[in-house]
Amino acid sequence: MAEEFDVIVIGGGAAGENVAGRVQDGGLSAVVIESELIGGECSYWACMPSKALLRPGEALAVAKRV
Repeated sequence: MAEEFDVIVIGGGAAGENVAGRVQDGGLSAVVIESELIGGECSYWACMPSKALLRPGEALAVAKRV
């Protein structure tokens, strides 16, 4: 299967997704090449899981002050 794209984005992290979206918004076709998970490390291993663990503690602290 051979397909043609106007832009090839290497890396599916936050920046790569942003670039691909802007390219498509501008009327061009784009493909994202990513060997790992789309969204980058932050969505799966780094930032988001840790924030999900911290938020309940913060919410409890606020609730106790009310």
